[in-house]
Amino acid sequence: MRVVPSVLESVTVHAEGALCTRAFVLSPEQGHLPDKVRIQGLPLALRASSLRARVVEGPSGLLVRDLRPAFEVRLPSESDLPSEQHALEAAETALSDVHGRLERVRVELEALQRLTPVFPPVRKGHPPREAPLSSMLSLAGFVDTELAALHAQRLELERQQRDATAEVELRRRRVQELSSALSGDRAQLFRAAQLTLSGPLPANTDARLVLEYAVSGARWVPTYDLRLPRTLEEGTLRMRAAVLQRTGEDWTGVRLSVSTADLERRAEVPELKSLRIGRSQPPPARSGWREPAPGLDELFAGYDAMRSPAPASIVMHEPVPMPKEMPMYEASEEEGALDDEDSFGGAQGAPPGA
Repeated sequence: MRVVPSVLESVTVHAEGALCTRAFVLSPEQGHLPDKVRIQGLPLALRASSLRARVVEGPSGLLVRDLRPAFEVRLPSESDLPSEQHALEAAETALSDVHGRLERVRVELEALQRLTPVFPPVRKGHPPREAPLSSMLSLAGFVDTELAALHAQRLELERQQRDATAEVELRRRRVQELSSALSGDRAQLFRAAQLTLSGPLPANTDARLVLEYAVSGARWVPTYDLRLPRTLEEGTLRMRAAVLQRTGEDWTGVRLSVSTADLERRAEVPELKSLRIGRSQPPPARSGWREPAPGLDELFAGYDAMRSPAPASIVMHEPVPMPKEMPMYEASEEEGALDDEDSFGGAQGAPPGA
């Protein structure tokens, strides 16, 4: 599968989200266009359901047969650490070499400083000998010359040792920084798109395709600028758009446009009624109430026969409550008052005076 680089050409920013358009060119190899293409470096905010691809320029009949979203993993580079490690080892070797040479020079200096003329012992009964001045002067001159050369060599080696020590410290810090950076770096994750092409793959000209996708994390806000003169007779109203985005892509130099439409609006395809070709027929009657099927009562006859009869319910009559106080009636002056004997002395239900 060929990996083709793409360029972000235009972005349409909506109230919530944005629609990005990428273009890429397919060049034929040995007179044929590839049948599978992979576009990498897409942002993680990409909505997989919004991927669209089409052929803008190319051979007639070239189509995009399949389009699938995928992921791309980029591991951190580790090529700098081995080179810095080799440089550190070389610096340590150079420092060890300079240190060894400096130690040898110091040993030679100590040996020369111990080189002094020795007078022969005086024998008993013999006169003292003359001092070998020429030999002593020759020795002193030799020692001075060698000491001067060794001191100059020691100074040069000490300077080289300081430089080598500084180089080793620098390389060690560099290796430590790279190790910390590599340990902190993680694999970067991106989205990708895999395209499968169909049609006349043999071609001698380039084909230009466009990939569209929607991303989240972008919006725009209108701003208005009204400028009025002191006379307030006329004014100038300008509208601007403030675009904000955190999609992970670089929109520098990309053609931008704004839209007030909702990017996530739902669009339902209308459903058409089915049409039949044939003779004209009246529309079917609507379904409604109809007579029940015959024999419906006999359908549950067995169930009703198996059911045990319910016991007769016993009705309990509650006593009629008596009023707490008997009502008292007062006779009018015309009728006259009734005696106690007339009122309550007779039998129940008997008329008065009976």
